Amino acid sequence: WEQIVRLGLDRILFVGDSLSLYQSIALLNQIGADNPPSEYEGVRINEHWEVSYDCGNEAIGKNLVKLERVQNFYLVEKGSPLLPPSIAAKDKPRIMPWTQYYLRDPSRTLLVVNTGPHYTYSDKIVPPYEQVIDAFLNDIRDRFHRPDDVVVFRTSPRGHPSCHTATRPFANEKEFEHEEIPEVPYKRYGWDLYENLNKHLREAVSRYNHQGAGQS
Repeated sequence: WEQIVRLGLDRILFVGDSLSLYQSIALLNQIGADNPPSEYEGVRINEHWEVSYDCGNEAIGKNLVKLERVQNFYLVEKGSPLLPPSIAAKDKPRIMPWTQYYLRDPSRTLLVVNTGPHYTYSDKIVPPYEQVIDAFLNDIRDRFHRPDDVVVFRTSPRGHPSCHTATRPFANEKEFEHEEIPEVPYKRYGWDLYENLNKHLREAVSRYNHQGAGQS
């Protein structure tokens, strides 16, 4: 929280799929913040939530920071030419209008973004991942006009069969990498494709940073 105060951040906004949901709820639990209601104004917690947290201390006094999360599996919104009609027609809860939530609050924001896992399902028509990433970075640079914000893009780790039954986190990355994975999840979810997605993401962000446009 010292870094949050030092950077003058007033909001942390998570945008993405279920990974961002788990990351954001884990943050709330770690800092002891109130959990958001399961539903508010007709919107369920997995689609959008926000809470305020006081990260101040005796030296600086009260310092409220907004913690917020918006669900968008593909980082693409309805109306985008990159969004397949089959998704736009039926997946509204999965493609919440995240830019609306992002831009409505002018406060300096730490934007934490992830997308990728839902791009590799073998039985779905999905947006073109590389074009989506490039379009997102172009929007950060040319459309949103928020040079004081800090943007962090999370890469995607593969899943594991025991994610719903595990009673503890992996001890380290080595334990995670050596877990035996049945062939079926790899084929169905395309976990073997994550490496290429992450590679493109790293290269795209590196190009963006090299251009010196804002922070990413």
